[in-house]
Amino acid sequence: VQTTDDGAVVIDDNGAGNIIRATDGSGTTDFVATTNLVVDMLAGTGNQLDVDLDSALAGDLTLNLLDGARNVNMVGSNNGIGGSFTVIAGSDMQSLEIGVNAGLTVGADLMFDLGSGLDSVDEDNNDIGITGNMTFISVNFFENGGTATIGGNVLVDSTGEVEDTLFDDDATLTITGNLTFNGGSGRDEVTMNGVAGGTSIGGFANVDVADNTTGGTQFVFFNLPNASVGGALTVTSTSAVNPDSFSMHPAAAVGGDIVVDLGDGPNDALFSGVFSGASGSYLGGSGVDNVSLSATAGGMDFEVYLGESYDSFALDAGALLNSLYLDFGLCEASSAAEQGANFIDGFSGQYPFEVEIANFYCAVTPIPARDLERPALRARPGRDPAHRRRRLLRSAGGSGHPEPGRTAARFSHLPAPSGGAVETVDDRR
Repeated sequence: VQTTDDGAVVIDDNGAGNIIRATDGSGTTDFVATTNLVVDMLAGTGNQLDVDLDSALAGDLTLNLLDGARNVNMVGSNNGIGGSFTVIAGSDMQSLEIGVNAGLTVGADLMFDLGSGLDSVDEDNNDIGITGNMTFISVNFFENGGTATIGGNVLVDSTGEVEDTLFDDDATLTITGNLTFNGGSGRDEVTMNGVAGGTSIGGFANVDVADNTTGGTQFVFFNLPNASVGGALTVTSTSAVNPDSFSMHPAAAVGGDIVVDLGDGPNDALFSGVFSGASGSYLGGSGVDNVSLSATAGGMDFEVYLGESYDSFALDAGALLNSLYLDFGLCEASSAAEQGANFIDGFSGQYPFEVEIANFYCAVTPIPARDLERPALRARPGRDPAHRRRRLLRSAGGSGHPEPGRTAARFSHLPAPSGGAVETVDDRR
């Protein structure tokens, strides 16, 4: 326990018989042999803490940093912890360098709770091996540049933080369990772009970038071919003004269902890769949505709800689904030049799967609100009994005919399929 402000502190195991000792400006103190090590820093100081382990610690390591801006450096040649590794801090900025001269190994769980302030964790491009779970609370910056292997789950929780949060893999990250990311009110990024062994998540990935009050674009990227999620992938945002962007590499893989709910504000989403789940969905809101789909997902029913605006959807000729339901939402255009949603169709002729399109228009005059403002997942508004009054324009096998009083030009972007089925739903009453 540091009781007086005597400057920077060094904890090492260089005493006689590898005994633990502490050194600061007042001198060196030896401690009895110990299995577990707890270090309590003096609150309100900016004293640096160096932990120099040249032999593995058999038990747990706990660092209580309390308030004050500090640097904590794991500078040993071993950096082995047989039990758990816990760091708890209060207010102000904390910077943790956990692999200055050697990789870090933890025999149980790792938990860093760094409190308020702009806090960071850096492994100095060295390896990390954690047998149990890895939990980051109020850690605003982590960028993996080595080989990180987590035997349990990973939780990154910045709830309540006003600073931006970045969680990034630039090399090799293997998570045996699940990944959960909870953002704060700053701009958040989750980028799984490992260029070495890539990013592998054995369970589900649940990424909530939350609100964004600081400006700029929030990113959720799985942008390299060796990125994979074994279970379901869920991405959500509550940012109503600033942009969100989601994308996946064509060779990335998701083993379960996919939900991407970016809500209001301008959004971009690229659905590429190999999807093995049964259900996929995208939900936009009142801002402009630009969505592209080129995934290989032959067993997946995919639903796209673009919300209220002048939106764009691109369907790549290489896309393979079980079915596609596409709802362009309601839009109030400010001029005749803005009429018509943008549907970029990569197919010519027959679709290899069922395609159903709703609200493919943008009217200059106001449009009455729909009964169902935000459809529930897996609910098809055009097939719901509450919407039987809707008039349908249907074509199948290239033999569709507009109903009396309607013009086919309103749906001029739609293909004339020769074998697949296209259904467009006009929701105006």
